[in-house]
Amino acid sequence: MFVEAETDFGLTILRAHRNFSEPFVFSPISICLALSLLHTGANKIARLQIADYIARGANEDQLLQHYTFLTAVLNSHSHNVSSVSNNKFFTSGTTSGKFAQAYLGKIEKHYGVNNGGQEGKVVEEVVEKEEKTTPEIIYYGRDVKTTATTAYSTRMNAEENSDVETLMNELQLNATWDPTYNLQRTTHEPFSVAPEMRKLVEYLNDGLVFRDYAEDELFEALILNYSDPTYSLALFLPKKHMGLVETLQKFSARHFQSLLEKAKRTYLMIKFPVFRIDRTIDLGDVVERMGIFEDFNDEVVEDSFNVTRAVHTAHIEVTDGGRAVNLNMGKIQDASVLVDGAIYFKADHPFLFAVLRDRHPLYIGIFC
Repeated sequence: MFVEAETDFGLTILRAHRNFSEPFVFSPISICLALSLLHTGANKIARLQIADYIARGANEDQLLQHYTFLTAVLNSHSHNVSSVSNNKFFTSGTTSGKFAQAYLGKIEKHYGVNNGGQEGKVVEEVVEKEEKTTPEIIYYGRDVKTTATTAYSTRMNAEENSDVETLMNELQLNATWDPTYNLQRTTHEPFSVAPEMRKLVEYLNDGLVFRDYAEDELFEALILNYSDPTYSLALFLPKKHMGLVETLQKFSARHFQSLLEKAKRTYLMIKFPVFRIDRTIDLGDVVERMGIFEDFNDEVVEDSFNVTRAVHTAHIEVTDGGRAVNLNMGKIQDASVLVDGAIYFKADHPFLFAVLRDRHPLYIGIFC
């Protein structure tokens, strides 16, 4: 129920973003967790709107239980994988008393919300300060590093001189590849960004190996596990060479999850880019286009609180963890003609990617 709802939510945000001409990344789960904080204290209409997007088909108790559980699960460290999810509350006033104590008590109890202090004046300033001061857990040779921050500012009675409260979720993941993998960098090679345009990118390669793979009429899907196999990176490569935009319009959450479910060990030659992406989006514009709130500046939280600003930032790095370069691997042009039965997964044109935790979309993005 929640996996499909969160996937649909993520794909809807991706389509609402509309810009497919440059790399993009965001965290559906961070946004959902921040929305769950708002949901707890929202008025009836806004509560129904939020629930319809992040927990379609679930009742309020199920929504609360799920995001309470997910908050706990995302604070774990195992097998060279570190995941941290923090929920915080800031106020520009001397106290947080303007928020109903029952509401604060509930989000502290279920979501572990911490009082971040008196830094609630401008949501962008809060996000920037927290990103600079949040401790980073690093493993030597990490192969993926991701961070995301989602923040909502609310104001009492929409008065300019009233106190501003900011609710925030921070999500961080550091991980290394499955130790049986031998992903290595090669020299720079062409990557198609438009029908008649290419750029040079650095690729990761793994040669003639068994990995999880699935395909259908739209996509080839490669799933690569991290050292804790509950976490993985999924690459969805359109079969139509420059068909990502067209294909995404047809790509549903059920379709997304179906490819993950039917993936099986397949003999492959793998090539996909090393990438690093940083993005900041005005979440207010996105959720209005999605229709989550009829008017984002209307009263969303009880007791006449208005949501006045929403910002989401995300960062992802996917690398080889500093392994040595094997230049010979770059000379293999097409493994399918070298070994009978092998499939060459060559991500040399725009593709969709997702970082997953038990198929929950922690991050979704495009590389182009």
